Amino acid sequence: MPSIRKYFIWSIKNLAIILSLIVIAISGLLALAQIGEFQLAGKIFFLLFYFKEYTALGILFVVLIFFGNKANSFKKKGNDLRKEFRKMIPTIIFWLVFSLVSTLLITNYLAANSRKFDCRKYDYTDELNGGIKEFQNQKYSIKICGSGTSHGGILSDDVPDLAELTITNEQGEHLVKRRYVIVWDGKPGHEPLVIGHDRIIYQDDEKQEDHVITMPPSLIDRLKAKYLF
Repeated sequence: MPSIRKYFIWSIKNLAIILSLIVIAISGLLALAQIGEFQLAGKIFFLLFYFKEYTALGILFVVLIFFGNKANSFKKKGNDLRKEFRKMIPTIIFWLVFSLVSTLLITNYLAANSRKFDCRKYDYTDELNGGIKEFQNQKYSIKICGSGTSHGGILSDDVPDLAELTITNEQGEHLVKRRYVIVWDGKPGHEPLVIGHDRIIYQDDEKQEDHVITMPPSLIDRLKAKYLF
């Protein structure tokens, strides 16, 4: 009978097949989208990306069907699934954790990079109390730039705005990047940064919450600024 290691190797091979099919499908749509006669392919690709949450659910559904079919084939060969399931548990747990972490990172990355910030046109640094600040005898540059587009839709050009707060040290290294919603015409209005002895507090108007950045920035903030933005 297959061992735990064997089930894990099989899972990698099966996932490789699924990912290969997804890559081929996406590559095909992209290739067809470049040809004027196949504009439908470009529209399909745009819709898949625009409704990425539903696309992800669809892919998950296909994966479940794929493995369900594999389990059914395994049972038809005379194997007892109840006995073998114990050996599958470590592999299942591994891929569940891997999927959750990957989904979190990818979703965070896509959400963080879906907007374009124009620091020349929408520079809120002075207005929101940014600039050069000193913490524990170290100087840091705080810059706040906006996207100038509505948080409510890709075709909207109205408030609320999406802003990016960036903190760099004297060597120009990015230490912190935070993105949040600004409602300029809200009441009582958007508050500027609050500069404390060892922290910076900024207001996110999406849920009307205040968030704290410890200074000097934590290792987690440094890693997020380096790898997730």
